[in-house]
Amino acid sequence: GSFVRIADAGLALPTFPIVGEGLLPPLTDDGLDAVNRQRADLGLEATELSDVWLHFFHRVGGILLLCGAALLWWQTSGERLSARGSRLVKASRAALILTFLCLFEGLVGVLLLWSLLDPLALGFHMVMSAFILRQALSIALYARAGL
Repeated sequence: GSFVRIADAGLALPTFPIVGEGLLPPLTDDGLDAVNRQRADLGLEATELSDVWLHFFHRVGGILLLCGAALLWWQTSGERLSARGSRLVKASRAALILTFLCLFEGLVGVLLLWSLLDPLALGFHMVMSAFILRQALSIALYARAGL
């Protein structure tokens, strides 16, 4: 997220869930022209292919983080693991919270796109990422303590 912000690539792909004209970002100048036409329709300046791919990988990273958090929650929850102790229960709760934080962050990210980077939504998106980092660190500390 920080790289996207620094590169000013937050609206490199202003559409969701479609990316340019398909599900993957463009690889050619013709595809980039299509993205830039979409941006022009929204009153945005032209962007570069590197910014488009940076924005795309930000989306993919968010999806992978959500899937990883959900998988961790699934692995640490359930009746088969309930007898392993309170640390595992705490880790399971922390993973569930992380899953919901990631899901909510993705929804805020979509709203951020649709609002064309509204400052309030952008600030909320950044604060949510800090909460996600904090939650991931707490899970790492549970793991370090030896579930």
